[in-house]
Amino acid sequence: MEENRIAVQRIEMAMEIEREGCKFYLEAGREEVLDAFRDAPRIAFIRMSDGIVALNSTMELMKDLGRPRGDMWEVALWEDVLTVNGNEAYYTYQVDNQAIVVPENIDVIRALTGTVKDGRE
Repeated sequence: MEENRIAVQRIEMAMEIEREGCKFYLEAGREEVLDAFRDAPRIAFIRMSDGIVALNSTMELMKDLGRPRGDMWEVALWEDVLTVNGNEAYYTYQVDNQAIVVPENIDVIRALTGTVKDGRE
């Protein structure tokens, strides 16, 4: 799988948004790619059709869901922006600066202490 990435910069750095493209070895359909993303436990789907159109609207959604400080622990993938054409897929996702660092460190601690045997727990 080949990959292309475009990062979008802005002044406020609580979150970042990226547009990514990848090329698969075989052709895939849109639903097949979505299903692969759905299998990842730390990806949350968001949609522009639900009013999530910018970084701040995702943060507001997290606050509405009762998340402390509007924290988003998952990588948010815009479901309605995903485009698949043959063996190429293009998608946009948003990452809170703590979304990967904190959970990954917790996973390491849990693995080292032996408190969890299955990574999906």
